[in-house]
Amino acid sequence: EVSYAADGGQAEMLTGRFEGRTNDVPVPDSPDRRAIVLGAGMAGTSIANRLARLGWQVEVIESEAGPAMGASGNLAGVLRPLPSLDDNRLARLTRAGALAGRRHLEWLARHGEAARWGATGVLHLARDPQHEARQQQVVEAHNPPRDFLRFVDREEASALAGWPLEVGGWWFPGGGWVNPPSLCRANLAHPNISTRYGHRIDRLVRTGSGWQALDGDGHCVAEAPV
Repeated sequence: EVSYAADGGQAEMLTGRFEGRTNDVPVPDSPDRRAIVLGAGMAGTSIANRLARLGWQVEVIESEAGPAMGASGNLAGVLRPLPSLDDNRLARLTRAGALAGRRHLEWLARHGEAARWGATGVLHLARDPQHEARQQQVVEAHNPPRDFLRFVDREEASALAGWPLEVGGWWFPGGGWVNPPSLCRANLAHPNISTRYGHRIDRLVRTGSGWQALDGDGHCVAEAPV
C-alpha cells in the first residue's frame, strides 16, 4: 500500500507499508552460523569476508584452481562513484560502494592480509566541453563535501594529472585504485573462511536443514544452513 502524505519539513512524501515477506525461502533461525559461498571473485570473497567478520564459518567453493581467475583477475580497478544530476539508483549505489570499499580496504590493512591498493584520488575527465559542463552542473547541484567530490577545470586537472589536458572533470580525493586479485586473497585470509577450488557446482538443493551444493554428477560438494 502506498499513500500520499504531508510532512512538516517537506511539501510531500510517499510512505509505504510492508505486509510481509514475499520470498518463500525462510531465514534460518538456527545458531548454526555456517554458509556456503559460490565463487572466489571479488563479489564472493567480499561476501565471505563480511560473514566471517560477523562470526560465521564460511566455505568458499570455486570452479577454477584459485581465486580471481575470471573477471576479477584484472590488474587494476578504479574505486570511485558515478554521480548523476538526478542522483539515480546507480549513483547512490556506487557512492555507497565506493565509501564502503575504502573502509573495507583500510580494515584489511589493519587486521588481515593487506590488498594492493593506493589512495591516490581519481580524476574522471570529461569527454568533451559539453560533458565537462554537465559534470560541473552535477557538482553545483549537489554540493558534495570537497573531500569526496569536486569539479576541477582544465588547469587544475592538468596539475593533478601532471600532463596537459584539454578539459577538466570530476576529482575524487578519496578515490583510488585496487588490484582485484590481491583483494580477493586478502578477503579469504580470515580464519573463519575455508576454500575448495576445482569444484564446479551444477545446482543447489534445498534440504530440511539448509542447502546442498551438488556437482554435475549429483554428488554433494558442501552442505550448510545458508
